[in-house]
Amino acid sequence: MQANKIVVIPWQAEWQERFEQLRDSLLLNLEGLVCSIEHVGSTSVPGLAAKPILDVDVVIPNQEVFEKVKAKLEELGYFHRGELGVRGREAFGYNDKPELMRHHLYVLAQDSEELKRHLGLRNWLRSHPEDAAEYSKVKLAAAERFPENIDAYIEVKSDFILKIYLKAGLVDPLDVFSNAWSVLINRYGLRVTTLECQKLDQGLRGFIVTTPDTTYYLLAWDKSNSNSEEIESLVFDLESSNIRPIPTASGKPICELPRLRFALFESKEQVRNFIAYQ
Repeated sequence: MQANKIVVIPWQAEWQERFEQLRDSLLLNLEGLVCSIEHVGSTSVPGLAAKPILDVDVVIPNQEVFEKVKAKLEELGYFHRGELGVRGREAFGYNDKPELMRHHLYVLAQDSEELKRHLGLRNWLRSHPEDAAEYSKVKLAAAERFPENIDAYIEVKSDFILKIYLKAGLVDPLDVFSNAWSVLINRYGLRVTTLECQKLDQGLRGFIVTTPDTTYYLLAWDKSNSNSEEIESLVFDLESSNIRPIPTASGKPICELPRLRFALFESKEQVRNFIAYQ
């Protein structure tokens, strides 16, 4: 969570110009090492309300050149922040670049799934202005509701993003493992380092979630499986039990996706109690 207030404003034409300024500056130093430098995120979609922060993807041909790119970026005043829980996306920060618009910088291989999603979302919203307009409303409402809680803001807008991913065929709604990664980062605000999955009884799947600070336990189930009704009765009777899943960033006890549901716990004992309770 960040203390700074979340501000979403109408799209500004100068954002593209400021991206081009940053892109040209980077290309001077990364020429021969990168495939392209892409303007992604909300500031890249004309008409879409956004936080005035550029999202920039430096696309490299493969991971073999990453160390060279990293060294060049460090020469330019950037520092490596790691994946930050997002597989295949290397984040970079900086301390002082007043000549450039505020920005988030990422390095991704050209065949990475995360780059595919970044470009797919951008291109969909550029070609579907009605969805861009709806997304603007979602973001403005989220910023108003959670002006100082970036994790809750991200969770609210992630529901809409997932809807676009499904429309554009960018995600599999039943890919439990990939959806678990996304849920942990975008719904719970966790920085995940490792994720181990195992099948459990009664149509449940369990995940051991390792973060830099601690370990969590995530349960997932398909809404359409044979035990769905029994699991659902448990979910909606949580208030009358002693079982308390960790709430999402916006306070929901259960994280719900179109085809899957997730519940997060602090201990294995809570998981066993959750399963036994039904």
